[in-house]
Parts: sequence; C-alpha cells; structure tokens
Amino acid sequence: MSCAGNLLRPYLLKTVLLIKRRLTPYLIDSKKENTMKKLLYTSALAVLLWQPTLAGAETLDKQAALQMALQNNSTYKAALAEIDAADGSKLQASLSPNPDAVFEIENFAGEDEQEGFDGAEITLGIEQTIELGGKRNNRTDVADFTYKISQQQAKAQALSLLAETEYAFIRVAV
Repeated sequence: MSCAGNLLRPYLLKTVLLIKRRLTPYLIDSKKENTMKKLLYTSALAVLLWQPTLAGAETLDKQAALQMALQNNSTYKAALAEIDAADGSKLQASLSPNPDAVFEIENFAGEDEQEGFDGAEITLGIEQTIELGGKRNNRTDVADFTYKISQQQAKAQALSLLAETEYAFIRVAV
C-alpha cells in the first residue's frame, strides 16, 4: 500500500461512518437499510478502486517541480522565442540590403501608330543601396542590444517563475 493509500484510508472510513450515522435515523425497515449499506459499500469500493491512481502517482521533488515549471510555462517559452527572434534580427542586421529589381514602362497606350505597347519604352534594371556613414554598424549595435535585452528579460522571467514555484512548493510541503 502506498503512502497516499495510507493517508486516504482513515478519511474514507470516517466518511462512511459519518454517512451511516447521519442516515440511520431515516431508515425505517431493514430492506432500506440493506439497500443503504449496499450503496455505502459500493461507494467505498469505488473510492478504493480510484485510490491506486493516486498510489501510482509519482512523488514530486523540488528540482522536478522547478524543471516542470520552466518546461510548461508559456510566458517563459515566449521569452525564449523572443531571444530566437532577436538572434535572427541580429543576423539580418549584419547583412547588406538586398538588391531590388526594377521594371518600368513609359509611353504606352499612345495614339495612332503608337497605340498600345507599340511605342512603349521598357526599362529593366537592378538597384543596390550602398550604405555610408556606418549605418550597418549602427543597425548591428541596435540588434545586439535588443538581443541582450531579450536575454535579460528571459532570465528575469525564469527567476520569477522559479521563485513562485519554490514558494508554492514550500507552502504545499508545510
């Protein structure tokens, strides 16, 4: 028998006796009393059959509780995702801007001989921004600071969560 079973057994017996004492004055004949006894014993058996699920439950120590809190807390998971996003932004900031493809059509839909696209001037090209004045370095510095801030916020979230979990664990243990 498990520790949980040993803890539940006295409460179960007290409950059965209390119910029997409270209902006994209302019983008039033995047939109703037998029915009530069957109901009480069936209820007690149901509780005893339910008890093994409690007996099979694992005990939870403080380290496991703290680990579970970190693994299952959505706010902490979001803080970790912010770190990943800031890391991606840091990588993007270190790269030069992408070139742009340009497509222009001028003088189309003219009159007479130049009607439609006959007299149109089509221009295709590629544009590339050349950054001057340390813009990439500044952008990379901002991304680095954002990354560091998101790391610190995740640490603060983790410490707060661990403190709350430890406080709750101690309150339950006492």
